Amino acid sequence: MDRLTHLCPYLDRRDARCSGLLTLMNLNEAFRLCAGNHELCTVYHQIRAADVLRERGALVAEPV
Repeated sequence: MDRLTHLCPYLDRRDARCSGLLTLMNLNEAFRLCAGNHELCTVYHQIRAADVLRERGALVAEPV
């Protein structure tokens, strides 16, 4: 399996919600989550939920 598939899909966004995790003090935890198990990360789920809500809002706002 390609190693890139294990990276968090939101890693390149530079989202401020990730700033608490992406520090030198949390480097091991950041690698554990962002480069391996992003499905276990609460911030990943927060960003994903916000994206889903935004997409649903955009669908509602589109004219028929």
